[in-house]
Amino acid sequence: MSKIGEFDPKVLEKLLLSKHGLIDAKVLATLLCVSKRSIDRYTSLCLLPKSVKIGGSRRWRIADIELFIESGCNLAEFQTRKEQERC
Repeated sequence: MSKIGEFDPKVLEKLLLSKHGLIDAKVLATLLCVSKRSIDRYTSLCLLPKSVKIGGSRRWRIADIELFIESGCNLAEFQTRKEQERC
């Protein structure tokens, strides 16, 4: 199992192939080294960056997830950094 932020080659390939810069819960779970069920739980507890709902599935922006990981998976730190990037 890899550590948070260490990209598995298969996951990296999916990221590169993502046409719209979005990833699904399965890829996000792999990136964060947790189960898909944990992603569902973290989403319901608002512990992850905002997702986009497309049809019946959720997607996350790759740029947001990269910044979230760089922020130590700390949502408050992520939001602060995201606001700083906007200015």
